[in-house]
Amino acid sequence: MPGGIYALLLKISALVLVILGVVFILQNRAVVAGSIAGSDTAESAGLSRVRRRLAEIWHILAIVYIGAIYLAYALRVEGGSGFMLRATLVSLVVIVGARLLVRFIEQLSAQGFAVAPDLKARFPELEKRTNRYLPILTGLSAAGMYALAFLLVLQAWDVRSFAWFETGLGRQTAGALLSIGLVLAIALAVWELFSAAIERQLAGLDAHGAPSRARRRTLLPLLRTTLFCVIVSIAGLTILSQIGVSIAPLLAGAGVVGVAVGFGSQALVKDVITGLFILVEDQVAVGDVVDLGKEHKGVVEAISVRTIRLRDQTGAVHTVPFSEVTTVKNMTKDFAYAVEHIAELGARNVVITNESGCFARLREGRKTRRYRAVAPQVEAVSSVGSGDVLLAAFIGAHAAGRTTEEALREGVAAGAASTREVGAGRFDPKEAAGLEPDVEVGELEQVGV
Repeated sequence: MPGGIYALLLKISALVLVILGVVFILQNRAVVAGSIAGSDTAESAGLSRVRRRLAEIWHILAIVYIGAIYLAYALRVEGGSGFMLRATLVSLVVIVGARLLVRFIEQLSAQGFAVAPDLKARFPELEKRTNRYLPILTGLSAAGMYALAFLLVLQAWDVRSFAWFETGLGRQTAGALLSIGLVLAIALAVWELFSAAIERQLAGLDAHGAPSRARRRTLLPLLRTTLFCVIVSIAGLTILSQIGVSIAPLLAGAGVVGVAVGFGSQALVKDVITGLFILVEDQVAVGDVVDLGKEHKGVVEAISVRTIRLRDQTGAVHTVPFSEVTTVKNMTKDFAYAVEHIAELGARNVVITNESGCFARLREGRKTRRYRAVAPQVEAVSSVGSGDVLLAAFIGAHAAGRTTEEALREGVAAGAASTREVGAGRFDPKEAAGLEPDVEVGELEQVGV
């Protein structure tokens, strides 16, 4: 058979195979499209959208690919068919490998991050805070893996995708991206380190004395907010400098604006400075009962950078700027004055109540005895009516035949439990019973009249 006729028959046979391949693709178009689109609802919206678009056009790409192979063969392009087959094989290996690596990373992420028991005991929130970043790290790893696979596929098809990184712009862009990622990682690490340390201190405050506990519970959240603002500012300026934005004019402009704002908002500056000294000197803390003058009296609910929020006995909230605070009358510091003046009262039995306990002068037979009872520290919601609850519980226990110490302990526990409830006179008897063993009752020395 002549060579020309033989070559023609081969091309015709290849064309028939191409037509059969196109028919096969069209017949299985819907099945393959459904497999490509998938039905995993846990995937991100972007990935699901890309898979749906690929499912809609996959048959067109496949037909074009088969047609390109046939044309390379029919037109006798030198090395064309071998190049396409080799590029196809490399592309399949890269895509499958990238998918397997991403699936492996996702499985590791699903198991979560576990810390050693001793480290978890020191930092209880460390494991929870670390696992919060696992989805972000998993998504970034998957995106980086697919981007690398895309560049390798382009390189396999003789598109010099990595050559761009050898140019000046490519090196500059890659360096800036790496620097930005490093800055963000360091900023997050520093923030999490300080935040975990502050949370550890807040969680362990019950092991310390009441004054130190109240003071740190007030100052530590303010310190955490300040650190967050500082870290965000430094990281933001560093990232702007890495992407080519000159931060010198920004710093100069911020200085000018800061001076202008300082002159225009002297009251704000006074609020912040006055509040800083009030907090550092431990004049007031969250949970204290204070009188700030100008009819601002009540329980301290919150302290911000420039204001202090009180709730009075009627339930009204007072927000007082620190610059308006000229005197602070703190009625929960100690009981020194109450102890001095108990003996000056003319009644036979005197009980002076406070949110934290009471002082009592009681007549027992022919002898007058003085007691001090202190409740365990609790997270108070409202102290309205706690003194009435204390007195009622003390009188009831004393009438039931309990000793003076037992009656005081029961009354103070009931008063402390009532501070956990909203509404005067309400308390949980079970909670009061749980607090009762921790109430400290001691007899005081006699005070001369």
